[in-house]
Amino acid sequence: MKGKEEGEKMEDKHLVRIGLMGTLVAILMLSFIGDVVPQTRVEIKEISQKDVDKGVYVEGTVDRIGVKGTTTFFTLKDETGSVQGVMFNKVQLNKGQKIGVAGKVQQYKGNLELVADEVRQI
Repeated sequence: MKGKEEGEKMEDKHLVRIGLMGTLVAILMLSFIGDVVPQTRVEIKEISQKDVDKGVYVEGTVDRIGVKGTTTFFTLKDETGSVQGVMFNKVQLNKGQKIGVAGKVQQYKGNLELVADEVRQI
């Protein structure tokens, strides 16, 4: 009897450890997804210091474009304002193109900019 009880206790300990590890992985994934995948669209005028290091999604029209190597710099405008954007992947942008941008707000040389994780044509 004693051996069976010890085996059940050991099995319970393993189940608890597995459950805790699964919970930890889920919390880490939610934390990462919450930073990268914004939940709702925001207008450009709503982007502020409080959004630094947070994910946002904005839609607008490409106003200016500059390319240096594989880095593309652009200005995105909507009816409320404009924001500087930068992306490090090779996506072709054209002036006047309507796009949606998901990314993180960063501060660079005293200005807010949007570091694009994903760009899609709308």
